[in-house]
Amino acid sequence: MRRRLNLAAGMLHTPRVLLLDEPTAGVDPQSRERIHVAIRRLAENGAAVLTSTHDMEEAERLCDRTVLLDDGRVVAAGTTTELVDTSGLAASLSLRTPAHRPPIGWTGSGACACCQRTERGATLAVDDPPRCRCS
Repeated sequence: MRRRLNLAAGMLHTPRVLLLDEPTAGVDPQSRERIHVAIRRLAENGAAVLTSTHDMEEAERLCDRTVLLDDGRVVAAGTTTELVDTSGLAASLSLRTPAHRPPIGWTGSGACACCQRTERGATLAVDDPPRCRCS
């Protein structure tokens, strides 16, 4: 409740710039979602909202632009897509299925490829998560 009250006090005068330090640290999931909605509304109404967070999901959901800092230095900056594309890392997904299930087929126009298949599941390399579908 304190976090929500602090955020409400900061938003009360409809600021043009709002600085938030870990706005959802230690709050329950419902409060977290309400805080996200409030932050999005502020931004949609033209406010510049700068937030610090260790939660990359939160950064991805709320931020148009992300800056990664290490020891006070900028090591990367850009949109989430730009950061992922320049990281050189590939997303992968490991699935484990009961042994009695038939092998799983993968489709998606090159969005994902099966790297390893066993009797118990498969590991996929995912190039384009929204287009990767399993059947």
